[in-house]
Amino acid sequence: DDETRSRRALIEEVDWKKCGVKKIFEASGKTEAIEILQKENISILICDIEMPGGSGLDLVEWTQREKMKLGTLFVTCHPEFDYMRKAIQLKCYDYILKPIDYSEFSRVMTEMVEKMEDYDSGEKEEKELLWTAQESAAETLIRNYGTVAGTRNIEQEVKQYVKNHMMEEITIPAIAEELHFNPQYLMRSFKQKTGVSIIEYITGIRMNTA
Repeated sequence: DDETRSRRALIEEVDWKKCGVKKIFEASGKTEAIEILQKENISILICDIEMPGGSGLDLVEWTQREKMKLGTLFVTCHPEFDYMRKAIQLKCYDYILKPIDYSEFSRVMTEMVEKMEDYDSGEKEEKELLWTAQESAAETLIRNYGTVAGTRNIEQEVKQYVKNHMMEEITIPAIAEELHFNPQYLMRSFKQKTGVSIIEYITGIRMNTA
């Protein structure tokens, strides 16, 4: 993750030993991560999607070309369907959206480590990689998110929120929380629909009202 604050928060908020993780390395981008992967015996890769110098998807593709057997977990603020589908194609274990629910993250991490240990010890009868069983969960995530987003008119919901709160201070996080969408996804979707940003829309409405 290229955001130092995000990396430090993840390291500090999770009880890694309790999850079964013995040692942690951190990298700010693809190049730095590759250097670590080449030098150390890494079992699990946790990464963001969009980073300078190459995306997390690019990084995972590189590990697969190098025939590295890693459990992969994406932690990102991007809920786009294309990203999720690509993550499934790359056999990622799970796809967690920011802001991170650390208790949920810890649960997923513990489960992931246990499945890896079972696989390594030969306790699994099926000779499939640990993340295969998780594909259905990721597919469910995409299907559920797509159903919700696809049946809602984000543009109209934002405009209605602005209308209802015109005399108040309006912020993107407040709108996102009210409508139950990721802020970045909300901003991109609104601009794709209208051609203007939410802030530009609010400014224009207030100027017209004045």
